[in-house]
Amino acid sequence: YAQREWLSQHNPWLYFSEALSLRVGIQVSSGLQGGTSTRRFAELMQQMKSKSVQCVLAEPEARRALLARLCQPQECKIIEVDPLGRDLTDAQYTGLLLHLTGQFERCLQ
Repeated sequence: YAQREWLSQHNPWLYFSEALSLRVGIQVSSGLQGGTSTRRFAELMQQMKSKSVQCVLAEPEARRALLARLCQPQECKIIEVDPLGRDLTDAQYTGLLLHLTGQFERCLQ
C-alpha cells in the first residue's frame, strides 16, 4: 500500500503514515475546521483524478458533504475512522493501533 494515494480533511495521520511507510495523504485543509475555496476544491478534484485517489479517511468531525463530492462512489470509497479511538469502547492503546491499521488497510486495498 506504500504507493497508494489517499485523502483526509486534514492530517492527523502523519505519525501513522510514517510508521507504516505510506505516502502522506492529500489534505483538504491544514486544520479540521478549515474551509475550501472554489479554487482549492478544483485543485483537489484534479488531484483526485490525476493521482487516482480511491480512498478517503473521514474523521467524525470531517465535512462529510465536501468529502462525498470529492469521492465519487464509482471511483473511491470513504472510510470512517477516528484517530482518537472514540469509536472503540474497551480498546487499549495497542487495540487502537491495530484498529487504525485495519482501517487504513480497508481503505487502501
